Amino acid sequence: MVRVWTLAGEELILSPDETLTTVRCLKRCLHARHGCPPRFRQRLLLQGTCLQDNHMLESQLDLQLVVLPLCENSFSEAEVLLDAAGNGYVTDVEALLQLEWDPDLITRSGQRPLVKAARQGHLDVVHLLLEAGADKDLAQNDGSTALLAASRHGRTEIVRVLVESGADLDSMNIFGATALMASAYNGHFDVVQLLVDAGANQELANANGTTALTLAARRGHVRVLRILKPEGKGPQGSGV
Repeated sequence: MVRVWTLAGEELILSPDETLTTVRCLKRCLHARHGCPPRFRQRLLLQGTCLQDNHMLESQLDLQLVVLPLCENSFSEAEVLLDAAGNGYVTDVEALLQLEWDPDLITRSGQRPLVKAARQGHLDVVHLLLEAGADKDLAQNDGSTALLAASRHGRTEIVRVLVESGADLDSMNIFGATALMASAYNGHFDVVQLLVDAGANQELANANGTTALTLAARRGHVRVLRILKPEGKGPQGSGV
């Protein structure tokens, strides 16, 4: 039996099973079952010693849980996290999040780590940032969310993760483009299929009055056209 005590004196009891093998697993369990903050802000102490995430759990433990607040980061620190996320440096992103850095940091130029990782196709980094509590629907200065960025660049697995995590399917950027429009325009039929199956609105039009169907038709993406319903019409201009 693993007993975890909060600073307020609340006792959280977890029965060990085959999945509860490390401190990392325990922190994830505390987050999922008891509403504790993400593991990056949790510290579990055993007789005053802070246990590392890879520490193997024993069957009988009494642990103290300390929850740390997020740091107030500077723009220069935001650039560091953005660079690590955009380059797929999983170890660096993990280390920065362990310092209680906010996963939603925004740079002076208006860029966000989750959006950049999604655009560049770094699935493991996307998983890390979401686990740290990154807001999947926060947009950059151009209005692009992580889902829109991933859809535009055909990052199918990242789109799948974001959809399954409940991302807003119909969020628009400053040009009125949605994830469905961006993927249709670029011919990413697998992403289009995923978004349509998830319930993305096919009838929305961008700032130029153009729907996803019309964008795909103008670009000659036949496989995309077979997925979309023939309902979109609009004047010239992509806005994607």
